[in-house]
Order: sequence, then structure tokens, then C-alpha cells
Amino acid sequence: MSDIIKEQVNLTLGNKIIGTVCYWNDCECLHIKYNITDFSSYGLVQTSLNISSSLGKLCQEGKLCRKPNCCGSYATIHNSNNCGNNCGNNCGNNCGNNCGNKCGNKCCGSSSHSCKKNKSSSSLSSISSFCSKNSKDSSSSFSSKNSKDSSSSFCSKDSSSSASSCNKECCHREQKPIEFINSHDNISCYEYKIPNKWCKGTKLYIIAKAKVTDLTNKQTLALTSQIGDNVRGPISTNPYASSTNPFVGVNWGPVKSAVQARNWYANPANPILPGQSIGPISNRWGYNDRSPPDVPNAIWISTAQNTEQWWIQTWRRFTKTFNLCNGYPIAGTITINADDQYNLYINNIFIVTYANIFGPLQTYTFKPKIGQNILDIVTKNIASGVEGNLADQILNPNGLTYNLNVDYYPLKEAIAAGVKVSCGKSCPRSYFTITIC
Repeated sequence: MSDIIKEQVNLTLGNKIIGTVCYWNDCECLHIKYNITDFSSYGLVQTSLNISSSLGKLCQEGKLCRKPNCCGSYATIHNSNNCGNNCGNNCGNNCGNNCGNKCGNKCCGSSSHSCKKNKSSSSLSSISSFCSKNSKDSSSSFSSKNSKDSSSSFCSKDSSSSASSCNKECCHREQKPIEFINSHDNISCYEYKIPNKWCKGTKLYIIAKAKVTDLTNKQTLALTSQIGDNVRGPISTNPYASSTNPFVGVNWGPVKSAVQARNWYANPANPILPGQSIGPISNRWGYNDRSPPDVPNAIWISTAQNTEQWWIQTWRRFTKTFNLCNGYPIAGTITINADDQYNLYINNIFIVTYANIFGPLQTYTFKPKIGQNILDIVTKNIASGVEGNLADQILNPNGLTYNLNVDYYPLKEAIAAGVKVSCGKSCPRSYFTITIC
């Protein structure tokens, strides 16, 4: 359409302009497109929109009707229970000046309009496809799967008319703010296409934000085996006996704090007494003439300083969590050794099994994720010696040592620079407006 007016505001990170937010309305869909202009320095990993037909409600960001005990999904328009003065006690009824989502009440306008079913508004997918058919870029058409809480379902739930015909009494002039949040994989642009279900002339207030990667500032998270790490066991029942997943249906016992394991070397001049810690504390592992490789800058840890139950096979589970809430992960590596064998898992995904403690150190790569990550290592100590023989205990130690590194880009929040408004206790926000044609 030649008469469509496209406008844009700057996408800013502090005082720096890193891109634009372009927006327009073609009377069928509302289009909002993010563009990073300096893609060598920044990339999109999350975009978010907060849309309202009331500036006051936009400032509140819909919190009055976002209680977990409200009727249905907390993000659905007018679908709230005991949410202040904005919604009644029954979903769709007693909504005062707000239109309910239940066809047939007095909010829905004339009787000729009430309860009229229309296939174009009966499902979000049909409306979304309607938008994509009328756009050159159907690949980025709006989908509820990409929206946190499927908030756009108001398009089908709160109106019984099609996208091209709107009843003034029952459209969304009084709606709560609607939030859309999409995740991305470090891209340079993204376009929202939202079905137009507002009445002609409605003025929409929009806050557009983005989390971006700072590609100029790569950082590294470094973790090593440490005293106090979470460990369970030892157990003598094979955790792989009935399943390839050692974390399902296996009783590992309570969580303990790992201790620094004693190495193999013991001073033969001193008597070995029951309960005595054997061997000195050292980052090295093994005899002087036969030492397994040690991981640099890491210690050997276990459930006890000296092996419990050395005369039977035992398994131990070591766990460590690490968070990348404010970072976009690039890649992770882990260098590891264990006495005698280990199985490595990252985020419950099996990576490798290795059973040569005297072999060269192994380093593995993995892909971390944004948010919480879980490292799990299951070790196996092979039976050796006789119960009660402390000399055998010396010769059958167990332990784990590793060094984990994750490279990541810091995440920063950018915002579309429009009109600034102070929202109560929150920091001043910026918004821009679109008038529905």
C-alpha cells in the first residue's frame, strides 16, 4: 500500500544509538521491526513489546491483573479474578467499564453483533496466517509459540468480529497492557506482525525493549573442582543397571560437601591406623613413578579424604550449577580426569565416558545455554583389595579433578527512544505511539 507511513525511533543503549525500531500499520496488521545497525558490535537475543491503549495502564504494565490466582492465564485480556477494579470476580462478567471476554454480556454491543462466530477470529493461527499472507516476509509472521504466555490470544478470545470489522463497544480500547517476548539467536533484525484488532482511531502506546549482546567484550567464566562442591554417594548399586540415565530412579543418597582427596603417596615410616588420613594433601595424584595427569589449577575432590569401601565397586555423582543470566554463551570447554572412570553430562545431555586415568588429559567442548546450566559427573571406583586392609586402601584411591571454562558475551538492555514517562517507582521509560487506521 503506497499510503502506508513508516516511522522509526532509535534503539539506544545508554546514550549510544545501536539501531532502530521501525513501525507501521497497514490496517490489517501492526508491524514493529527491530534493526541493529552495528551488527559487528551488537546482536539481538531478546525483543519485547508492551502495548496498551492507555498510557496509565502501560506504566503499570498490567500488574493489577497479573496475579497467579486470576482466572486462566495471567496474560489473557480481561481474564482475571480479584484483580482490583479492573476485572470482576468472574471471568468475563462484572467488568464495569471494561469489556469482558464472554460473548453475550452487555459489553459486547448490539444483539446483532453478540455471539457471532467468525472463522477468521476463532483461532490465533488463522489470524497469524492472515497476516503473513499479506506480508512479504511470511517467515517472521507472529506466532504464539514465540510469545511468552501466548499473550496475543486476545485477538481471538476478546472479539467476535473479523480483523477487518470492529465493533466500537467491544474492541480493545480498555485492554490491559499486552506483552510479547521473543528469544533470538544473536540476530541483526526481527519483525513483529500483530493482527490489528483495535478500533479505528485507537492510539496505542508502545514500549519496545531489547536485550543485546556486547560482541566487543568477550568474557570467560572459569570454574574448577573445589572443596564444598555438591557430591552424592558412594553407592554400590550400578546406576546404569536398568537405564542409560543414571539420574532417574537411582537413590544417590543425600547431598554432601566434597573434600580434598588425599593422594596415593603415604609415608611408610608412620604407622597406618584405622581412621587416619593417609597421604599428604597435594594437587598431585599418584606415586612419584606412576602419576595420572593432573588438571592445571584444580584439586582432586571426593566424598572423603581416603576411599570408603575400596574393596567393592562404588559410584559417586558430582554436581555443579552455573548461571549465565546476564550473558550470551559462545562455547564451553571442560578438562577432566577421574579415578578410575567418569561419565560427563551437561544439562542432562550425555557428553562422553572415559576410563583411562593414566591416559592423556581429555578436553571436551559443549554449548551452554542462557540461564542455569548443570554439570554432572558420575565417577566409578573399581574394587581392589580386602576389607580392613588399610594398605589396600592406600592403593585404591578415588577422586575427580576438572577445569571448566565458558566464553560469553555480556547482555545489555536497549530501549526504543521515544517520549519519556516516569512510571511510579520504576525508572523513566520511553514509549512511542501508533494510531490505528
